[in-house]
Amino acid sequence: MMLRSPKIQFIALLLISLGSQVISDAFDHRYSNGDTIPIYANRVGLYSNPMEAYDYYDLPFCSTDAVKKKVNLNELLAGGHLVPTPYKVEFRVDKVLELLCNKRLNKSDVSQFRSVVQKDYYMHLYCDDLKIQGFVGRVESDHRDGMIKSKYFIYNHFCFDIFYNKDRVIEILIQVDPSYVVDITEDKEVEVDFTYSVKWIPTQQPFNERMQRYRCDVEVAEMADCNQEEAGWKNIHGDVFRFPRHKSLLAAALGSGSQLLVLMVVILIMGIMGVFQPYHQGVFLNSLALVYAVTSVVSGYTSVSFYHKLEGTNWMKNILWTGGLYFGPLFLTFAFNNIVVVVNGSTSVLPLGELIMLSLLWI
Repeated sequence: MMLRSPKIQFIALLLISLGSQVISDAFDHRYSNGDTIPIYANRVGLYSNPMEAYDYYDLPFCSTDAVKKKVNLNELLAGGHLVPTPYKVEFRVDKVLELLCNKRLNKSDVSQFRSVVQKDYYMHLYCDDLKIQGFVGRVESDHRDGMIKSKYFIYNHFCFDIFYNKDRVIEILIQVDPSYVVDITEDKEVEVDFTYSVKWIPTQQPFNERMQRYRCDVEVAEMADCNQEEAGWKNIHGDVFRFPRHKSLLAAALGSGSQLLVLMVVILIMGIMGVFQPYHQGVFLNSLALVYAVTSVVSGYTSVSFYHKLEGTNWMKNILWTGGLYFGPLFLTFAFNNIVVVVNGSTSVLPLGELIMLSLLWI
């Protein structure tokens, strides 16, 4: 049967072309010889504390104007921020001493690199969804005349060993050449040629098992972390089980805060009920002082209960802190203002008897 209709012929040709098209890109992880495989950078961070990480281009690395890679939801929630790098890797194409860029590092750049090298920073790169990690530089200590002098170097040449099985990438390793380093010990401008090499190595490991090595590395790292001394943010994970140094002060602050909260609620309820009428002078202040004295039970109970949970033993100190933490500074401030009013001869002075009554209410 002949396809006489132009529309039917167009649809048939479209289906044939789509069916015969060979997709060779990073989405299905299949490549042809010479296909470009981009390398993305994620971050740089401390080796001793992986949670402390910063953007890759916070450091003066060789940059590119390529578009940032779109991250999926999983990478976004995990803090993924993949940015392109000028590394040009082509499938099964070896490269030796390929120039990445020539960069002149000013004093600020040198100081920044020296700081991260001193802290053992390493970079996170990704190629074909495989993680690549490498240190930024190294520190060498020189012992002479009883003194230790440190020298700082950055690596300016990286070697990528890429293992492949037929048309798929299986594993990527990054190595450094100790002879390709730049001295950044002194604060002075340095001109650096950043280079890289790529070596393709065949392997028989199947593609569906290529992530096995990364899982093993994670398990080994977790076991090593259990045996190593905790550092960085891990030092604070046990603080939730430690009692604070000033138990009485913390318990008193909690008790006083609870009392003030109850005081505000009671005063608001009394205001809604119409207790404070404009023609009743002094009702608000009298109610405030009376309610404060009554609600002292709240602060006492809350403070003592919390102090008991902290296994406190100095009860007298806790009581004094609870009673004077809020009222003490308030009474001293009020008394000072009252003295100033007396000195200036104002009629709004509070009599000494009422001050004594406030003190008795507090006690």
